Amino acid sequence: MGFKGHILREKVTTVVRVTETAFGPDEIVSSHEHANAYVSFLLAGAYAERTPTAERACLMGTVIWHPAGEIHSDHFCKQGGHLLNLEFNEDWLRSIRTDVQVKEAPFFSCGGPSYSVGLEVFRFLNSGGAVPEDLATELVGFYAFDSENPKQPEWFTRVLESIHDKHGQNLTLAAAAKIAGVHPVHVSRSFRRLLDCTFGNYVAQVRLRRAFDLLRSSTTALVDVALECGFADHAHLSRCFKRTTGITPSAYRSYLGVKPVQA
Repeated sequence: MGFKGHILREKVTTVVRVTETAFGPDEIVSSHEHANAYVSFLLAGAYAERTPTAERACLMGTVIWHPAGEIHSDHFCKQGGHLLNLEFNEDWLRSIRTDVQVKEAPFFSCGGPSYSVGLEVFRFLNSGGAVPEDLATELVGFYAFDSENPKQPEWFTRVLESIHDKHGQNLTLAAAAKIAGVHPVHVSRSFRRLLDCTFGNYVAQVRLRRAFDLLRSSTTALVDVALECGFADHAHLSRCFKRTTGITPSAYRSYLGVKPVQA
């Protein structure tokens, strides 16, 4: 079946069908399945997704690999949701299976390199360009093996929680090392090994995800959104947001019909 919710944009290539959707407060999508495998990116909002065997709490930054035929239902929170979905052409997906195996079970993650690919797809949509096949290939690469992630140290979770609790505000590598009780170099190397990105890249991504959520779900003035998310000022937020998405925070709000209060 097709994607539910309010379809904002849709683009089809020989490799993927990109569908951008929005959901209202407390909206419920009943149990359903999709004929083709796809990856969903939650840009803003939150929802609970239920399958016959599990329930996932999906917060901003959530990325889910949905294999073909997976049965699930969704219940959005009071903020609703804004998602980007990349559905893969089955013939193309079948052609790569001659060399690699893709996961046959759902795979859930939050942030990280796969989410960065979703943001890059969003930027191409905003620029009016076609989604490059290389992006689809790179995305499938995250789900084309069965090996587990390297074991992470116990302190790593504490550092991640601190970043998310503060949205990265004033959290330096040295401060994270104090939380972990290890040398800053050890923290830096662990981010590269476990998340395939730098500590700074991860903090910046958390700030941006928080900005997505506030821009969509509140009428807070942009200068206050910037401060809330750990940006130096309104201009810093605007530069980072446009560099990543191809549009300004104001344009994003206008696109979704959000009318902010005046600063």
